[in-house]
Amino acid sequence: RSSGPEVIENKQEGELVDPDNVVEIADRIYFILKSTELQKKYAVNGRNKVEKKFNIETSVSEHIQFYSSVINYGIKK
Repeated sequence: RSSGPEVIENKQEGELVDPDNVVEIADRIYFILKSTELQKKYAVNGRNKVEKKFNIETSVSEHIQFYSSVINYGIKK
């Protein structure tokens, strides 16, 4: 349905709300729109998290580690 805790840590990169609660959604949107400081915080934190978690170097390294462990497991059997 939408991004959740696997991407956004509540009050760090954004705010997690009940997707079925329109009043809560509207309240959080209004609250964030009133605070440019909070907007900047969420934007900077979100970008940093995405650059760290989803960059090509990290992805390639994680894939190499995974496939190396699979290959090594097969060799040991």
